[in-house]
Amino acid sequence: MHGRLVNVVTDQELEGETAGKRHMLKSALWKYTLLPGLLELQLAEKLTKHGLDVTLWPNVDRSDLRIKYGGMTLDIDAKVWVSPRALGAYLESMRPSTMRWFVIPDYQQAHIPWLRSECQGSQIFTQSECIKELTTRANPF
Repeated sequence: MHGRLVNVVTDQELEGETAGKRHMLKSALWKYTLLPGLLELQLAEKLTKHGLDVTLWPNVDRSDLRIKYGGMTLDIDAKVWVSPRALGAYLESMRPSTMRWFVIPDYQQAHIPWLRSECQGSQIFTQSECIKELTTRANPF
């Protein structure tokens, strides 16, 4: 938040630490805690630069981003999964109660047609598609 690392539950500012002699997280922890966070932060930064009202991890991570524009609210879930089949099964099991988009990294663009065909009714975008679509909606002229 505003260039600070803040605990979304307590609002307490968290202090960073230098790496020193620390080791990298194991692959699974790294993928499930760091990689999705990078996509979320990149989306938030780019959408904010385009004048959109962006909230990261609203309601203690009910979604990854909440975007407000033109009187509408949109929740975005950033998904960085190795298996498109597992992601497809997960998305099919979701029944969002609010308007929600699922966003995958640009490097997984090849999975978009399959995911959209398997998860009909879900709005699935790459990072670039999401940014382009939202900035067009927010700034139609």
